[in-house]
Amino acid sequence: MKKPTAGAAGEAAKPMTRREKERLAHRAAILDAAERVFAAKGFPGATIAEIAREAEFAVGSIYNFFPGKRELAEAVMLRIATERVEEVEREVLPLAAASGAAGLRAFVRVWVRHHATHGPFLRMGMEYQRSQGRREPPEAFKRLFREYRAASERFFAEGLRAGLYRAIPAADLVRTFEGLAHEYLFEWDRAPADSRPSAAKLEERLFAVLSKLLLA
Repeated sequence: MKKPTAGAAGEAAKPMTRREKERLAHRAAILDAAERVFAAKGFPGATIAEIAREAEFAVGSIYNFFPGKRELAEAVMLRIATERVEEVEREVLPLAAASGAAGLRAFVRVWVRHHATHGPFLRMGMEYQRSQGRREPPEAFKRLFREYRAASERFFAEGLRAGLYRAIPAADLVRTFEGLAHEYLFEWDRAPADSRPSAAKLEERLFAVLSKLLLA
């Protein structure tokens, strides 16, 4: 394998300039505002002008980062998807072969927390994707899905080797986990706000059912 040159290594470690940090902060603020507006108004109802007001930027500043509303919505989706992959790799995979059900509980916690944080936008995102018909998703989304699925299967495969789960293929353990998690989260979404259980109670309920179904 070719070793990196000293110059390449130095470039990789080069700290960001103040201008670069400010640009990243501005982009993050725009994405935060866009997530709130899209979640509240839906894709058709949201406008770049409203997102700019929410972010406290001029409309032209939004276009300095994103060419249009579709690209902005997809950038929010990509950030959320990246966040979930990173959470699984950081919080779940290290516990894959841990004794007891620590790993499974961590996986449930990541799913519930992620949905509680981003649920309104994710619902809008599903409607947006359906509206795109046969349009091929960007390669970045497909790559993230592959990474997430590979991390999920690796989690259950390591647990199987440790004797933690029922002896069925790791891919089927993933399907069972995801199918039940989606159903519980959608049911949670549909419940009236005044009778909806807290995210913590939802986590406990989902974990209890998955434990009975998946643990050996």
